Amino acid sequence: MLNNIEEIIDKYEKRIFNLLCSLSGNIEEAKDLTQETFIKAYKKLSTFREESEIFTWLHRIATNCWKNKVRYNRRRGIFQTVSLDNPPDECLPVISQVKDEKITSPEQDVIQAEIQRRVQIEIHSLSPKYKIPLTLHIKNMTYEEIAEVLKCRVGTAKSLVSRAKEKLKEKIMPYL
Repeated sequence: MLNNIEEIIDKYEKRIFNLLCSLSGNIEEAKDLTQETFIKAYKKLSTFREESEIFTWLHRIATNCWKNKVRYNRRRGIFQTVSLDNPPDECLPVISQVKDEKITSPEQDVIQAEIQRRVQIEIHSLSPKYKIPLTLHIKNMTYEEIAEVLKCRVGTAKSLVSRAKEKLKEKIMPYL
């Protein structure tokens, strides 16, 4: 186990920031939440029981920080909006593109890029219930790790990811 907070920050800060950036869609908010995550981790490091991986524990803290921020903003009537004309691409979940071996035209590349952008916008618009598990899945976490972060059963994690994919499919169908 990593024993001091500096080692933990060095090893996991970028992953936590990327997760929070994907969830919040805002770089500055993601920076603040990353800092909050590591402050909470520092305060609770002595209580970490090593029943899970430390990065899973950090992901749970980070997602809880984000959910708390969403609830805080909702109670105060602060709603983050994402411009559909100019979305915050740098903070939307990154979805790996699989390129066909065949040569594509510039028009096809533009169409593919627009579909990719639309998918990212629609992921960002999902409710936290579905956005968190889908984002963790996109970030290549296993269902077991997602279940640990969400404090639920593996079957529930699979179900949430599946439902999130279905909701996303419904949202993007009109654009295809």
